[in-house]
Amino acid sequence: MICRAFEGSRYAGRPIITQEAPSVEAALRVVPGGGFDLIILDLGFPQGLQGRDLLRRMREAGVQVPILVATGNSASADSEELYRLGAADILTKPMFIYALKDAVNGILRAAEAARRPAWTSAPARVLHVEDTDDWAALVRLWLSQTDYASHRVACRAELMRFLRSCRELPDCILLDLTLPDVDGLNLCDELKRQPDAQAIPLVVFTARGDDRLAALKRRAVQVVIKPDGSGKSAREEVMTVIDSVIDQAERTRGVVRKGGLRLDPRGHRVFWGSKGLADLDPAKFSILKLLLERSPRPVSEEELRGCLPRVGYKRHHPEDPNPKTVAVYVSNLRSRLAWEPLVQIVNMPGQGYALLTMPAGSA
Repeated sequence: MICRAFEGSRYAGRPIITQEAPSVEAALRVVPGGGFDLIILDLGFPQGLQGRDLLRRMREAGVQVPILVATGNSASADSEELYRLGAADILTKPMFIYALKDAVNGILRAAEAARRPAWTSAPARVLHVEDTDDWAALVRLWLSQTDYASHRVACRAELMRFLRSCRELPDCILLDLTLPDVDGLNLCDELKRQPDAQAIPLVVFTARGDDRLAALKRRAVQVVIKPDGSGKSAREEVMTVIDSVIDQAERTRGVVRKGGLRLDPRGHRVFWGSKGLADLDPAKFSILKLLLERSPRPVSEEELRGCLPRVGYKRHHPEDPNPKTVAVYVSNLRSRLAWEPLVQIVNMPGQGYALLTMPAGSA
């Protein structure tokens, strides 16, 4: 019935192609290399592995395919456990076809947005939960003038689907309290119960001034009241709060920034402004971090040598016969950073190496 429901259907201009698997074992054989965008999963099977086993195995294997659970056994549908295991959404059978298609389209849209390079490659990410288009457009304009990536969802369902689709979770959630499918205060409580979402700072941006204290009691880090009119007076407050929240989170996880260069230990990523320059291995990241912290002063080879791995060095680096040198690492770093000519690592004879960053617009 589900396969027939999507016959002739299209998503984003492309035809929807379905394939059926009669068991979890069969699904595990075809999913890894099947190029699927979505799995619709029943929970109970007559024998063998059950639906929860598929959720667990895909989560353990790191397979990033959204899963929509469709079950008729409400007694076994522990929603919190299913969401914890990685379900993107849950539908109870029997179900209307329009509800199924709506859920499928919502999950595919969320997964597509969460995979966009503009989101995954950004130095920081802000998720805006707002059902009013005018306010959403205004906040999007404010955020477009920063290095942050932003995404807007209009209700609780869209928010949860997006969070469950993310490989890179937001660094801040900007939350309105008046939403079409949930009261924002209850949503604050729900987010704080979610294992993946509970650490994301919540900034409440609402017209409900009377609920300011209630939002703070629900662990919102700050509450900004929407003004009447155009919102110009709110821009500075909202952006100052978001900047502060993201800056504090970066300091906690050890982000190093100087000039336009930014080093994030999360993934060992290097940014110049909002542009991603490189993802490094731990040793090269440690060398670059030490150079940036001392910049523009030089760092001796002896100090940089302490960043190098000691085990299996010659086996993995046959091109560098002397494990006591750092030249190969510095040469590799230079090539990885070559996309940005304003960032240079220079050799200072007798003193070591120095990292120099020139102002934007320099020749």
